[in-house]
Amino acid sequence: MNDSLRILLAVQEVDHLIAELKSELATLDDGSKIRSAVFLAQSEIEKMKASAHELEKEIRDGEWEMQSINSKIKTLEDKAFSGKITNAKELSAIEADIEALKRTVGKIEDRLIPLYDQLEAKKSEINDLQVKIEAASVKAEKLKQSYESKSKSINEKLSQFEQKRQEFAKRADPQLLRKYEQIRSKLARDAVVPLKEDKCGGCRMSLSSIAISSLKDDSKVHSCDNCGRFLYIEE
Repeated sequence: MNDSLRILLAVQEVDHLIAELKSELATLDDGSKIRSAVFLAQSEIEKMKASAHELEKEIRDGEWEMQSINSKIKTLEDKAFSGKITNAKELSAIEADIEALKRTVGKIEDRLIPLYDQLEAKKSEINDLQVKIEAASVKAEKLKQSYESKSKSINEKLSQFEQKRQEFAKRADPQLLRKYEQIRSKLARDAVVPLKEDKCGGCRMSLSSIAISSLKDDSKVHSCDNCGRFLYIEE
């Protein structure tokens, strides 16, 4: 194999390793998606807490209203059963007021019962979501730590291979290296390929017997007439 081509092949092999490491780095999970989900869940919890707070306020207001009415009922009952009311009409009016107040209390209780259920369900939902958030936060932290460790190792290897590539690139023929990089950029595939079954190992175009014979001349660098890739015969 031509020495210039051998150097390009070494560059290509390092490029493969660099690409694999970059691909591996890109697929690492740093937990950011989980952290984003946790952030949204925390925002949702704040809304749920605000809703629960409104329910609690409505319940407190209802309970205070009932307490106030029950206090009035007790006052009226004490007055009615004190024996001091001798007028039947007045006593009847007091009893009517008591019954009206009791009906009001009943209506308030009917209004509060579903609110109690809603508040209990809301608190349970908040608690369940908090448990999930805590578990997700722990997982996200573990992924972050794992990512930091793995990415550090990969970046160190990348640095080593990129340095090695620079060393090979310095030894390569500048013109051939430019063509190599143009081919890789254009085709997004190998720029240096072997002859396979009398065909270009890249585009699979068949080569003439004359072209195949010329590949045996190591004093020159040969290219595929179809795709432009550098060709060599595997040793």
